[in-house]
Amino acid sequence: MGDNAGLQASLGNQAVILQDRSDLDGAMALHKQKEQFCRELAIVQGLAISLANQGLILGLNLGRRNEGMAKAEEALRLCSRAGLTSLARQVQGIVNDIRAAGG
Repeated sequence: MGDNAGLQASLGNQAVILQDRSDLDGAMALHKQKEQFCRELAIVQGLAISLANQGLILGLNLGRRNEGMAKAEEALRLCSRAGLTSLARQVQGIVNDIRAAGG
């Protein structure tokens, strides 16, 4: 219906619901859809959130630390460049958690 901001937010919300229900494959699929949508429409905040959530799942839940760290660090760079300081602090926490999980 033309509500691009609403669509990307809905994808993210549905992904988080699946993540909370331990459907990590389903959550990752929706986060990746949101990522693609946000990249195409240059929705920086939504892209950063999607990447951070993917990093969290990959790095902490699926044991794919390097992939998760790459996603989370990209999210952090986006936040820093866009001046999204509050979101950057949240993403930094994810980066720290992934780093700590690596031993």
